Amino acid sequence: MRSDRTGRSRKRIFSVSIGIWISIVFFCTTGCVAVNQEEADSHMNIGVAYMQTGKYNSALKEFLKAEELGEPNPKLHYLLGIAYHRKGLNELAIEQMKKAVDLDSKYSEAYNYLGVIYIDLEKWDLAIESFEKALANILYDTPAKAHYNMGWAYYKKGNYPAALQQYELARAQNPEPVDMSFIEKNWGIVLLASGRTAEALKHLQKSIELMPALAESYYWIGQCYVVQKNPEKAKAAFQEVIKLEPESEWSEKSRKKLEELSPRR
Repeated sequence: MRSDRTGRSRKRIFSVSIGIWISIVFFCTTGCVAVNQEEADSHMNIGVAYMQTGKYNSALKEFLKAEELGEPNPKLHYLLGIAYHRKGLNELAIEQMKKAVDLDSKYSEAYNYLGVIYIDLEKWDLAIESFEKALANILYDTPAKAHYNMGWAYYKKGNYPAALQQYELARAQNPEPVDMSFIEKNWGIVLLASGRTAEALKHLQKSIELMPALAESYYWIGQCYVVQKNPEKAKAAFQEVIKLEPESEWSEKSRKKLEELSPRR
C-alpha cells in the first residue's frame, strides 16, 4: 500500500506494506438471496483484489458498483474508506468510515482506520478517540493495532508516558513477531525522545532482531549512537539503511547524517 500515501504516513504507521495495521480480506458471497446482492458481493471482492495490488481507481469503481447494487454494508464502506485514503482523499475516506460505524457501532477495524486517517491529518485527539472506540469492543480481534496506533498519536502530542503505556498494552496482546518489530521500533523512538537513549537502543535492536530488513530501525539506532557520541557505530547503522533501502526517505536522511559525521576539510 504505497504510491498513493504521503511520506509522512509511510513513516508512522502501518499500512498494507509497512505497518498501519488493518485487515483486508475476501468476503464470502455464498448464501446470498437476491441476485443483485450476489453481484454486489462479486464487485466488492474484485475491488479487494484490485486494492491489494495498488490499483485504487479500479478498486473504487468496483466498490461503488457494489454500493449501487447491494444492501447497506459496513464492510463495503470500510473498504471504500481505505481506497479513498490511499488516493489521498481523506475527507471522503472519513465520510465512508463514519458510514461504516453508523451501520455497525462495534466495527473496531473501521474505528481503528478512522484514527489512522486522523493521524495523517495531525488531528491527534480525534485519532485517540477513534482508537478508544475501537478498543471498547471486547471482541476486537486485533487490539494491539489500536494500541500501537494510539501510542503514535500520544507521541505526536508530546505525551511520552501515555505513548509508552500504549506500547506496553500492545505487547501484552502477544502480537505476531513481524508486528512486534514495529511496536519495538516506535517504542524505541519514544524512549529516545524521552532522553532514555540506552533503553531506546535495546528496543530498536530488538526490532531488527525480529525484522532484520526494517531500515527505519537502523536509522534510529544510528541516532542513538550519535547521542551516545559513538560516531563509528552511528555511521555503520546509517550505512545499513542505505544498503537496505537506497531510494527511501530514510536513506536520504542517513546520507545527510553521514555527511554531518564526516570530518570537515
